[in-house]
Amino acid sequence: MQWTLHSNFAKANHAPVVVINGHTDGALPLHIEIEAGETIYLDASDSYDPDGDDLSFAWFHYTEPTIAMGVWELHIPKINIINVDEDIEGRKGKITILPSDTCAVDHRTGEALEKGHVYPFVLVVKDTGSPPLRTYNGLLCRRPIGL
Repeated sequence: MQWTLHSNFAKANHAPVVVINGHTDGALPLHIEIEAGETIYLDASDSYDPDGDDLSFAWFHYTEPTIAMGVWELHIPKINIINVDEDIEGRKGKITILPSDTCAVDHRTGEALEKGHVYPFVLVVKDTGSPPLRTYNGLLCRRPIGL
C-alpha cells in the first residue's frame, strides 16, 4: 500500500501480476478438470511485475483444504510440482494427479465418487522490489465424471 503514500505511481513497489496458462483473473483460481493419473503442464511465464522487478516462483500442493473435507483418516500423498523451466525455477511445472483409487474414492466409505476430490495448488510469485511483494494465485484440479 506504499503507493497510496505517493502521488507518483513509480515511487512505490507494486505487486506482481500472476498469469497461469493464460488465466489472468488473479482474484479467482484456475479450475482444471483432469483424469486420474494424467499429467498437466503449468506455465506462469506471462506473469510480470508492473515495476519491471525480477520475479521468483514457488508452487506448493495446499493439502489442508483436502484434509478439512473429511479426508483426515487417510494420508493424502503430497503431489509434487516438477520444475520444467530451464531458465527460472518454478515458472513452468508439471503435475501428475493421483490414480483413481486415491483421487476418486470417498475415503470414509471406500465408494467411488462421481467426481473426484479437489486438489488445490498455490503459486507464489515474489518480486525483488523494496519491500519485496508477493502475489498468490491458485489452481484447483478435480477428477471429472466417471472412474
